[in-house]
Amino acid sequence: MKIEDSTSSHIFVRSERLFIRQPEMSDSDLAEQLYCDPEVMRYLGEAWKPDQVTRVLQMWHDNWGENNHWYGILCLNDSRKPIGMAGVTCETLQNEPGYELSWFILPEYQNKGYASEITVRLVRFVIDELHGNQIIAETHPDNLASNRVLEKLDFTNQGVHHHHYDDLPGFDTQVLWKFTRK
Repeated sequence: MKIEDSTSSHIFVRSERLFIRQPEMSDSDLAEQLYCDPEVMRYLGEAWKPDQVTRVLQMWHDNWGENNHWYGILCLNDSRKPIGMAGVTCETLQNEPGYELSWFILPEYQNKGYASEITVRLVRFVIDELHGNQIIAETHPDNLASNRVLEKLDFTNQGVHHHHYDDLPGFDTQVLWKFTRK
């Protein structure tokens, strides 16, 4: 659930070291560092153009919390520094019911356990607050770090799937992961 923070940012979820807040247009530098960088986007096809980042960032801001769409800025609790983007959306994969989660973390903050930590918290949110029964994620088959995060957290590998995303050209081969509420 949204919680008003003392800085008037809308906090979505909070874990021990991290929180996710509503994106603002002032986050465009962070979003461009993530989505316009070919190295960061290597598993998702092509790097985006700045105008695409602007459009998507505005959409994420405008749709915050609507239809269970919670995709925002991932920040460190102690410094409030943005280190990436993460969140959960509902019914976003055709023919795959459930809540889809995803995350992007700046390279200098990777390999610190942040992806696992925020994934655990997002799973808890979907189960406890949204009463969801199925959570899904997609990764590139070669993205070993993301695949390990999901495997470690008891997601089940459903195999390789092929479909096209207009906003992710080149991300036509994915591994589908599922977590089912027990």
